[in-house]
Amino acid sequence: CNAIYAMRRAFSSALSRDGASALTSGRMYNWRVRAVYSALDKAGKADGPLCAEDLYSLGHLDQYHYGGTDACDEAAALLGLDSGSTVLDIGSGIGGTSRYLAATTGCRVVGVELQPDLCEAAAALTARIPGLSDRVLFVQGDAADPNLTLPTPAGGVDHTVS
Repeated sequence: CNAIYAMRRAFSSALSRDGASALTSGRMYNWRVRAVYSALDKAGKADGPLCAEDLYSLGHLDQYHYGGTDACDEAAALLGLDSGSTVLDIGSGIGGTSRYLAATTGCRVVGVELQPDLCEAAAALTARIPGLSDRVLFVQGDAADPNLTLPTPAGGVDHTVS
């Protein structure tokens, strides 16, 4: 109950201070970026190439949703994802779901993230996994913005996850 109250208070405070900009400034979620890099550093992987499993093993730091990679596996099966699929990941965070889906199914993923620091971390972490950055791209912006340009194939996307 105290945790819920604290989250509500932080959210209300962020909105009342300066509106939505508090939500996009990184003040609410940038701790995740620091935590991921800290965990990689402790594992001796602060620099250089990573394998996708290095990030999956971080659990909730890589996967922001409750179901973790099991939920990703279930979504991939339900959607029938394969190397011919293109997925739009709205609210991609640091890219955990996008990377996992691309690495395990061969699909292409475009992640859209509102917060610049999360989007930058997603791209940087993905670039460290050989062969993955050609199938996973991240765009910083508001997915609800009709003027947001997405790097999608001519046929658009096959599926959207969030």
